[in-house]
Amino acid sequence: MKAGTDFSSAADPLTGAPMTRVGFAATCAMAMSRFRGDPGVVLQTSSGSSGPALVLPRRAADVANTFSRVARHYVARFGEAPRRVALIGGISHQATSEGVDLAGIAIRSFDPEDREGLEGFSPDAISIYPNLMRRLLADDIENLTDLRAIKLGGERVFPSDVARISAMGRDLQILEQFGSTEMPAVALRDHCGGRFCKKFSLSLDRFTFAGASDDGWRPLIVRDNFDGLLADPGGYYDTGDEALWQNGSVIDIRRRGDPANAFFEAAEMLLDTGAVNVQFNNATEEVSVESDVPQPASVEVGGRPYRVRTVERIVRAPSNKLPLLIDARRQ
Repeated sequence: MKAGTDFSSAADPLTGAPMTRVGFAATCAMAMSRFRGDPGVVLQTSSGSSGPALVLPRRAADVANTFSRVARHYVARFGEAPRRVALIGGISHQATSEGVDLAGIAIRSFDPEDREGLEGFSPDAISIYPNLMRRLLADDIENLTDLRAIKLGGERVFPSDVARISAMGRDLQILEQFGSTEMPAVALRDHCGGRFCKKFSLSLDRFTFAGASDDGWRPLIVRDNFDGLLADPGGYYDTGDEALWQNGSVIDIRRRGDPANAFFEAAEMLLDTGAVNVQFNNATEEVSVESDVPQPASVEVGGRPYRVRTVERIVRAPSNKLPLLIDARRQ
């Protein structure tokens, strides 16, 4: 173990401190010269919203493994795999759909505004960011008559998201996936029966988790055990996130040290009263709210009031993610 490294709860004595995304981005860059143009390799692109941007080379079997681990929940519910899967928004979504052909399963990527194309495809499962799902619900998705399951990921999923989807009355399966481009589908939870599930199911068949013996918030440090990784962290990988452990189970995951963590409760209050999307701004002490229903004049976070400003649309990041907080201290 490297001197001065606090890794006592998650140490691998052979590798020392875990690799971070900064180091892994460099590893991926070195690997690209060997695999670019290889027809058997999928290049997954990340926006870098959780660290340095990277292009991650994966074998098609690697991507298929991720798909199968997510789809097993769908199969358990419906007795068969999805036939048409729509990936809506997201840079890694687009790269995956262009490079992977899974026998018998049509996977297509759609721009969030391409409602005509989405309805024509008529997916039975969609993978989407929560902020885009809220907008899709607000704009009415009744024309997606074959839809059975919705997989949310990439952003915070709130209890109001589960309640809003369930309120459609169509008994849709609501899956939540946690995992970055480089560590895909580390954890999943199935919000069964329209109730917000507080327990994640860890992908123990692929990943090893370190430092999970005690209750409380612990760094999410994992090792990918998939055979044949084209870009390998070489041991444990520090995702930059933290998991809340309780009685041996993970009941919450969030970005470690993210100032937006303090805004979750206030955001949920606004979303639960009917707002489509919300975004706080530390510089202006305002919260932008997409909403057609009345909202309070202000909300308070940590004793600090934020004036509520109703807008038609909140500008999203290039990857279609929607940061909950614009933090002036990080500009």
